[in-house]
Amino acid sequence: MSEEDDASEKVRRNQAVAGDKSLSSSTWDKLPDDLHARVIALLPIPSIIRNRAVCQDWNRMIVSQSFKRLHEHCVSNKEKPWLFMCSSFNCRENCCAYDPNLNVWHTIPLTFAPVYMRLPLIAVGGLLFIKGAAPSDTSNQGTGSSSRLAVCNPITRTWRVLPPMIRGRLNSLVGVFGHSDAANFTVVIAGGTYESGGNYECTTEVYDSISDSWCITGTVPREYTVKITVWTSKTIYCKGILYCLTSARPYNIMAYDMKKGVWEEVRIPQPQVLFCSFLVQRREQLLLVGGARCEEAGPRVHIWELRDNGNRSSSKRSWVEIERIPPHHFQRFCEGKSVFDLKCAGSGDMLYFYKDSHSDILLCDLSQSPTTWNWLPTCPLSARFFKFSIRGLLVKPSLDGDAFMQK
Repeated sequence: MSEEDDASEKVRRNQAVAGDKSLSSSTWDKLPDDLHARVIALLPIPSIIRNRAVCQDWNRMIVSQSFKRLHEHCVSNKEKPWLFMCSSFNCRENCCAYDPNLNVWHTIPLTFAPVYMRLPLIAVGGLLFIKGAAPSDTSNQGTGSSSRLAVCNPITRTWRVLPPMIRGRLNSLVGVFGHSDAANFTVVIAGGTYESGGNYECTTEVYDSISDSWCITGTVPREYTVKITVWTSKTIYCKGILYCLTSARPYNIMAYDMKKGVWEEVRIPQPQVLFCSFLVQRREQLLLVGGARCEEAGPRVHIWELRDNGNRSSSKRSWVEIERIPPHHFQRFCEGKSVFDLKCAGSGDMLYFYKDSHSDILLCDLSQSPTTWNWLPTCPLSARFFKFSIRGLLVKPSLDGDAFMQK
């Protein structure tokens, strides 16, 4: 690097920290590199990404594995996950994210992913999983399946298409859970129908990111396969169990034991006349969020927690109401419209309520006492909420995960 280039980089570095007028440029230049890294690691994710453009030295530092580990250590559990809102059928062009830490929206298109990857499925940690119909793959040794899954990091804009599944299937259940190291994960695929049409696919496939391979772990009883195939299912991972809430009424909760590789139906009495239901994992506890009709007061949206009373037996467990949407907020959602398209996206103490037919989003924060309810700033996609189905996913922004993408 020439002296002129080096001088230019110093100017850009100084401009990047010019907001703190008490810190002179000469003082900043004298700081050791490790202290530079610590200061930058404490910045919000968007600021860190912008600082990659300051100079080559900072870019190399920010993309290094040591900086990523430092950043993860600095933010730990302090940063709340972002709410990603995207079209259910084309997340590439229609995607934005709400940052509750700064109370701002970011427009984050996923156009860096392959053009055929358009269907948002699920989020785990800092990763988004999407689905699409890939072009013909002659290397596929399975059934010639064109349905493929991909994983991406929307912050670093990196992605990777997973290997083809062993069994080609349509309309299958998809569940994902992250490992303790945050960089690896497991994908569970179950049910569905043969891509060629006809019979149900009564098997379970599991993908492990460490071995980068799929394996068939067992069968799914046909009656369960029908329930998780015919009706769009919602999955959540909690205490070693993958739970699936079917959309057929009456709602059924199916459970897959990851260690035993066995499916079963969770036979716990549910609230009567349930609608718009979702499962959420909060502090290693399972929450059921949904609407229930009351003859006296009409429909209301409740939050129940699954209590086991020290016994995992279904007969000893029950749903206990812990919260409900305040009536004045609920009425704002209705406003003469149907409430049956109400949706919920949640992670930990943060629950977001939204509708395809409504431009507002309501945040419920269960970490506060009493629980707080607040309406978010206007979403950049709100003008298009009426034009397509919306999906909300909770993503914890991360600079990590690129090692898997480069396999």
